[in-house]
Amino acid sequence: MGSDSYSIIQKNFPNGDTAHSNLGVSVFSDCIVVTGQFDNYHGVVWAVGWLQAQLLGAGILTRGGISIGKVFHSDEVLYGIGMLNAYRIESSAAVYPRIVIDPKLAIRLPENYKSIFLSLDADGLFFVDPFAFNETSGSADVLFEDGWDPHEVYLEEVERHIKNGISSAKRVDHQSKWTWLSLRHAIAKAEYKKIGETRLTLLMKQMPNQANSAIAKK
Repeated sequence: MGSDSYSIIQKNFPNGDTAHSNLGVSVFSDCIVVTGQFDNYHGVVWAVGWLQAQLLGAGILTRGGISIGKVFHSDEVLYGIGMLNAYRIESSAAVYPRIVIDPKLAIRLPENYKSIFLSLDADGLFFVDPFAFNETSGSADVLFEDGWDPHEVYLEEVERHIKNGISSAKRVDHQSKWTWLSLRHAIAKAEYKKIGETRLTLLMKQMPNQANSAIAKK
């Protein structure tokens, strides 16, 4: 794990904690495991989505899987069918730099929630869409004061990383990952240009007093 990715992870999960205190977090080797109760699925999606968005801004690709199932997660022990399911999705289905949602979980999520935080890929799998979040490059306040759109600057920075990744890829599988991301980036860029806001910002403006109101109760 490089120093850039480590610093971003530490920023998001200082001492293994998150803004959602009821999540379990473990970092080892080049892996990050985030667990939570099913009724807090949004906490997991939010944590990994923001992290992936920030890593993309630094030109770092990540992939993963989110599943359901029993898990025992402590400081020293991590095991359970939920962990194994997520690992199998990450290793066999994620393929590209995306965090894939287990179809058994996706079918249980509200449609309005999926329309904001997830996207459906060509293979029929839902994945956490990092471009749905309000990620920026550098200081958003400074950029805004200078007349720049902070999220647009972020998209341009990611596009620069994508072009460099494609041009410098020495292996076909590496090139395919950057090419896939290029296609998803183009979709996100066109959507942002048309709407002028991220999906998350649009949600918050529509429901200013209910930032998480898209999360329907079971």
